[in-house]
Amino acid sequence: SGAYYFHSISPLRCYNAAKNWQLGGSWYPNNGKKLLDPRGGSASFVPQLITMVGVAEYDTRTDPVNQPVTVKLETGVSTDVFIGFSRATRANSQNDEADNEVTITESGNNGNGYAQSYLKAHLVVNESYTISNFAGSREALTITAVVIDISSEPGIATICITYGNDPSCGVSPTPNPTPPPTPSPFPPTPPSTNAPTSSTTPAPTSSPVPPSPPLTQAPTTTPTPSPTPAPTVFTCGLIDSKSTCDSNTDCAWSKKRKQCESSGGGCSGSGVPCDGNTCCNGCQRKGPKKGFCK
Repeated sequence: SGAYYFHSISPLRCYNAAKNWQLGGSWYPNNGKKLLDPRGGSASFVPQLITMVGVAEYDTRTDPVNQPVTVKLETGVSTDVFIGFSRATRANSQNDEADNEVTITESGNNGNGYAQSYLKAHLVVNESYTISNFAGSREALTITAVVIDISSEPGIATICITYGNDPSCGVSPTPNPTPPPTPSPFPPTPPSTNAPTSSTTPAPTSSPVPPSPPLTQAPTTTPTPSPTPAPTVFTCGLIDSKSTCDSNTDCAWSKKRKQCESSGGGCSGSGVPCDGNTCCNGCQRKGPKKGFCK
């Protein structure tokens, strides 16, 4: 922070990366700070993948040679760029901002003496800060937070410093951590004490409808034979010759009426309707046999 406080033990807040560079020789010996000079641009600067620790955990480094507290990017002028890891623990646990983030600070006097410092950016995992036309190189220099891991001591931040289009230095970015599940606002429903429901009996299946028999054509009715024409009734009264009348066994010549009449043989006799029957020997005119031959 660089700010002055009247309390000797609070707040628990350490210096920023630019001030730590100024103090590095005495406060952070044994490779506590690292200098990079990317002024030559991509033609001469090799992308750097650096693992850093926070000020408050400097004494617990697992790799003292390769885990600096502060990194300086030389610009060739008095104002330079400084990178740090604001690990929020121990003596650095009461920060106003940027807890457990990568910080980028700009300061004058080459970081070696008193100068005003300015916070330019603070990065979480996968975030980047780009400086266009760095040190007059006409190229953009990118600083990316590739890994931040505070699950163990010391917590670490791995950064990539590069020109061009590969802000991860060939390392796959670490996915953002998944937040823990939010507890359910409602208590779980207790198990039901009701008696178990018996299995539902399926509805009976209706009997299958028997298949319809194949359609049979209606039988052809036997044709009614044409009626046999009634036999021709031989009428004796039509004969006007005695000799012809006598030659017919069904007829006899009436001397009284001088006409040929039925003799009763082969001609319709009594009990036969008189209508149209000339063989009758007269027609009953009265009684129950009225209209029938005598």
